[in-house]
Formats: sequence, C-alpha cells, structure tokens
Amino acid sequence: MRNKISLLGLFTAFLIVTSWIKIPTPFGVPFTLQVFGVILTIYFLKRDAWKAILIYILLGALGLPVFAGFAGGISVIFGPTGGYIIGFLIATLVAYLPFDNIINGFLAILIIYIFGVSGLMIKLDLSLIKAIKIGFLPFIIFDSIKVILGYYTYKLTQKYEINIS
Repeated sequence: MRNKISLLGLFTAFLIVTSWIKIPTPFGVPFTLQVFGVILTIYFLKRDAWKAILIYILLGALGLPVFAGFAGGISVIFGPTGGYIIGFLIATLVAYLPFDNIINGFLAILIIYIFGVSGLMIKLDLSLIKAIKIGFLPFIIFDSIKVILGYYTYKLTQKYEINIS
C-alpha cells in the first residue's frame, strides 16, 4: 500500500514537471510535455493512473501552480485549455481496456484531443475546423512521438523486470 501511495506521488510530481515545460505558440495552446506525462502515467500505473491525474487536477484547482506555465486555479480548468486537462483524466479509461499496447497511448491522445478541441470550441467560440487547426494539427506529430517514446520506455522497464506495480 505504501508503495502505491509513493508511486501516486511520484507520478503526480512527474505530471507537474512535464506541465511546466512550456513553449508558447501564436494560437494560444502551448507545446508542453504534459501528454508524455499522462501517457507514462497510464502505462505504468494502469488502473490507478486516474488517481495521480486527479490529484494533479485538484492541486491545480486549489491554485497551486501545477498547470502549463506555472498556472493554477479553477479558472485554468474552465479556461480555453481546460478541456485538455479534463481529457487527461478521461484518457485514463484506456487502462481498463482488455489489451495493453501502444494502441492505448494513441487512444488516450485521441480522447485528450476530443476534450481539448471541444473546450476550445466552447470557450473561444470557434468552429470545429478552426479548433482542429489550432488545437490538434500542430500537435499530433509531436504527441505521436510522445506516445511511441512513452510506450517503449515502459516496455524497456518491463524487459529488465523493473516492476513498479
């Protein structure tokens, strides 16, 4: 039990650090490593991934600077990029699928994009096409690379029997 609590803390901290690494873009949605953090959290924690991501979201909602660019507060969750944050939590549902492979990571980013693009449409009053142009297309290649790196990082640890579950 103590090991699981430590892992939840470790992966929550990892999510925070990956959020802080931010490259602003002219269209408002920054490049971050958050998706990499979410993917690794899902691969390693499996069905407990939602707990680490929920802790991360709650810390941010309380005002701690855990979101992209050291932002915090409930206004971030209800802001234009809040859909992505909610998508991180919903994406953990892929851990409940009956298979455990790279497809899980791609399904997770699909879920994140659905929520993120929807949030942009609602909060910025954008058309679906415009929201996809600013909230999906610039990121899909980099996020796909994050999924691939996350999956093979996970598989490499399993190969050497570094089991953290």
